[in-house]
Amino acid sequence: MLNCSLVSSRSVHVWLAGAALVLVASLSQAQRFSIDQVMSAPFASSLVAAPDAQSFAWSSNRAGQRNIWVAKVEGATFKGAAVTHFTADDGLELSELTFVPRAQQLLFVRGGDVEYPDKPAPNPAELAAGAKQEIWRVALNGGEPERLAEGHSPQVSPDGKLILFLRAGVVYAIGAQKDSKAETLFNTRGAVTAMSFSPAGDALAFVSDRGDHSFIGLYRFADKSIRWLDPSLSTDVEPRWSADGHRLAYLRIPSIPDEVEIVPHRTGPPWSIRVVWLADGQSREVYRAPPGAGSVFHPLSSDVQLMWCGGTLVFPAENDGWLHLYAVSSDGGSARLLTPGAFEIEFASAAKDGRSLVYSSNDGDTDRRHLTRLDPVSGARHAITQGNGIETQPALLADGTTVAFMRADAHVPAHAAVVKPESKPVDFPAEGLPADFPSALLVLHHHRAAVIKNAVG
Repeated sequence: MLNCSLVSSRSVHVWLAGAALVLVASLSQAQRFSIDQVMSAPFASSLVAAPDAQSFAWSSNRAGQRNIWVAKVEGATFKGAAVTHFTADDGLELSELTFVPRAQQLLFVRGGDVEYPDKPAPNPAELAAGAKQEIWRVALNGGEPERLAEGHSPQVSPDGKLILFLRAGVVYAIGAQKDSKAETLFNTRGAVTAMSFSPAGDALAFVSDRGDHSFIGLYRFADKSIRWLDPSLSTDVEPRWSADGHRLAYLRIPSIPDEVEIVPHRTGPPWSIRVVWLADGQSREVYRAPPGAGSVFHPLSSDVQLMWCGGTLVFPAENDGWLHLYAVSSDGGSARLLTPGAFEIEFASAAKDGRSLVYSSNDGDTDRRHLTRLDPVSGARHAITQGNGIETQPALLADGTTVAFMRADAHVPAHAAVVKPESKPVDFPAEGLPADFPSALLVLHHHRAAVIKNAVG
């Protein structure tokens, strides 16, 4: 069974060491190319969609040179180009790509460790000046990227005028206009670890980590007030706004002292989903995990775990021993299994209007991942991709139907692709492969042990 909770978007090197395809040449071919040739190809990751345009972006690592690419879908095809042009192999990761709404701009984080953002930044190139985790901005129509501030987790207001970010557990704000200076938005106990703007941009939901528990907080910009929503001694995370901004849904996970996280944790006190009506502050439990299997929350590899689909909430759970998607009414009731079968969901993305979802899984193909479109109301599913390749990290574009994703197979490493309804996927060719990349010499091998045996040097 695929353990999706251990798969991250930064380490899905599906073409080289994936659990699905083994890229290795026969012994006679092994003398005809080198590891350097194979590793010279660009590798794409961290794909995100723009909220208000038919565009998407991703990070590309080409022989250690990391840069951001942006593509725009036009009709049945799409065009794209690099918007940064870093030339050093310095090991500074580019992550947390974020489009600025209503502006031809993109934010990204350069350097640092995405999983441990407030720890000292890794400096693999031993840069004399050291390495920091910094937020940068780049115009999509050209120009050099500019450094905004030291920090991570950038969030942009719906009108594109205000940028928030985190540094050492504190929320900072900076205007989107040039030469703005970052200032502390508010001070509170605990460390802020996540945040999201309301649909109207007039409030901010955030998570305040207190060590052995966490609260969901609500900051109002008009009066600069903070209000704690249904506080408890549990770990409350993943605040998600309803489309009308009147409610917040979130996960409540029981705090377990002295938990050892390096061993499988399958059963425990049940987690739950709660919804708060912001007008009166009343909260309600709309889902509680069953005892036994599914009682412990296991996340998808996606950044978002809880998705509003109209009046329905979609979430991952392991109630039958597999990581599947379930749906429950935002008013409560019985949960519905949306993706039955002996397979695991890895990534999932919901359309902005909540009418459809796309997920990657190994449904019907244990060793690979393919994309499926899901109607969260009827439960109808439709396979989008299939074959001998791997398709993952789907992102629904602004039209709610076009899907951008990462694709790889035995001959080509991970790259961006797009698929429209009732159409075949279209690969992005602009990055290209090096002239000496041995694509034709890479073959499928059915014995995974041969990875080491037939490794080339």
